[in-house]
Amino acid sequence: MTTTGRLAQVVDAAVRAIYNTSMDDISSKTFWKSLGMTQFDPQVPEEQLTHFSGPGLATLTVEGNQFGANEIYQSYPVTLKLRKYTSELAYTKEDLHWIQKASEDRRVMKLKSLVGNALNPLVHQMNLDGSKLFHLGHGTTFFTGGNSEALFASHTLRMDASTQSNKFNTGETEEALSAASLDKAIQRMNRLKNHNGIQLLPVSNLKLIVSSEKQSEAHRVVKSEYGPNSANLGLSSTGPSLLAAQGLSIEVVVDPNIPSARKEQWVLVDANRASEMLFQAVAWGPELATETQVRKGTYTVDADAYFGPVAVAWQFGFGSLGTGATI
Repeated sequence: MTTTGRLAQVVDAAVRAIYNTSMDDISSKTFWKSLGMTQFDPQVPEEQLTHFSGPGLATLTVEGNQFGANEIYQSYPVTLKLRKYTSELAYTKEDLHWIQKASEDRRVMKLKSLVGNALNPLVHQMNLDGSKLFHLGHGTTFFTGGNSEALFASHTLRMDASTQSNKFNTGETEEALSAASLDKAIQRMNRLKNHNGIQLLPVSNLKLIVSSEKQSEAHRVVKSEYGPNSANLGLSSTGPSLLAAQGLSIEVVVDPNIPSARKEQWVLVDANRASEMLFQAVAWGPELATETQVRKGTYTVDADAYFGPVAVAWQFGFGSLGTGATI
């Protein structure tokens, strides 16, 4: 409900400011796509998603002998989890009358239609769930990958049951964001293999995802040529010059939905790999009901969305809690 029972305040400046904030909220902007996610259309609920590796190594064969067998490996299936979110916005005829009467010469208002805000809660939820895939990705409370593994974990390869990790390993620390830790993450991502044991192409188009609090530090790390926190004589390993020499680009992406309690976390995503591994499955996006319901003088506008973020594989990213704690 908006101003029901408080219509005398509609002409009050304080109430006008409240209406004004809707377009300033983070829910008015779509963030999840900037995290490297691609939208796709699921065919059934709880769909099983997987991918296939290329063939493995060729076999050295003596002339006249049987050709060596090769194999294509299927990844561990991931079960898509869609979530339905709803929002009902209610208003009276009086509400609509006074808001529509607003003119720029009398009051400063960015919003003249309550219905115009009805989709904001759902847009925000898509952003938030996309963010949760990463900042809750060190556990399985929000998302469980193939083989019941977390997104950022030690992962088992199909070919020989060997493991590799897209996070810092046991015995190491959850390294804070720095030039050294970022360089280490890039090196480890370049060593990740597919289920056939073949190493993937090196990363090139990277996104460094950080909290609002770590924005300035992230820019310092990727834009400083010498440091950034010491007067190094050599170039920084993640400075612009050396990144360019390696054919790398890093975009700093600030995710405002990372909670302050997790502000030290950072994630590195290769956009090229993510285009085939990281998705926002959308049965239907934020949409309004086709009809406005009226009951006892109150109008209600229903809106809903049915979606779920999913990572079909994990080789697209590397994550650290950034706390410095020993794993």
